[in-house]
Amino acid sequence: MNTSSLTQKDQHEKALKELSSLGRVSHRLAMTEDGPPLEKVLNLLLPRLLSRIGSNNHVRTKLNSFSSINLITDGDSFNKLLKDVHTKIHLKLVEMLGHTMKRVRDDISGRCQIPCAAILDLLLLRKDVNSNNYNSSTTEAAAK
Repeated sequence: MNTSSLTQKDQHEKALKELSSLGRVSHRLAMTEDGPPLEKVLNLLLPRLLSRIGSNNHVRTKLNSFSSINLITDGDSFNKLLKDVHTKIHLKLVEMLGHTMKRVRDDISGRCQIPCAAILDLLLLRKDVNSNNYNSSTTEAAAK
C-alpha cells in the first residue's frame, strides 16, 4: 500500500503498529542467546532492519518537505503527530542496530557472522534502483 493513498488516520495507525511491532522485535532480539541462535536471528533481521531504516527515513523526509511547502492547516497538527511517530520509529531502529553491533562485537567466540552478502545486495539494489539502472549481474558480481 502506498502512503499517498492512505488517509492521515490510516498512516498514523500504520506507523503506531510498526512502532509496537519494533518494540516486540527489539525485546526478542535482546532475549536471544549468543552464538548460533543470535546468528540465525541476525541473518533474518539485519537486512530488514537496514531496509526499514531507509524506508522510514524516506517517509520522514517526505513529511518534512510536505510541511515546509504547505500553509498552516488543520492537517498540520496531524502531520506533526505522524512525524513524531516516525521519529520514534527511527530512534527504535537505530537503538536496535546499536544493540546488534554491541552483541556482535561482544561475541566471545568471535564466530558470530553477520549477513554481509544480504546487506551488500540490499545496498547495491537500492543504489541501482535510485539511479534507474538496475542490473542483477552487478549484485551477483559484488557478492562473489
